[in-house]
Amino acid sequence: MKLSFVFAVTMLLCSCIADQKKQLVACETDATRKYPGKTWHGPSASIEMAGFIQACMKSSGYAFTCGPDDTALSGSYACYRPSSEFGRWSYEIERWLRQL
Repeated sequence: MKLSFVFAVTMLLCSCIADQKKQLVACETDATRKYPGKTWHGPSASIEMAGFIQACMKSSGYAFTCGPDDTALSGSYACYRPSSEFGRWSYEIERWLRQL
């Protein structure tokens, strides 16, 4: 019974990855509107557009965790982690649960 309760509470608290993906799509959409005709990925990636996506995600509570030379990865949700302590813990719990 206790395990079921803990699992239910954890699942309610952990929607980090889905929220993270939704926020990234919103930031990419905003970047596409701001920089029409440019792309944030591929061989001709726009550094300005990648920087815009990173700033948008940062203002939404996510830290860019890939290397400084990985601007082409700005559109990868795997390069972002929640900035808050609670968000980081929730994110790690969710990742752990998904591996089970």
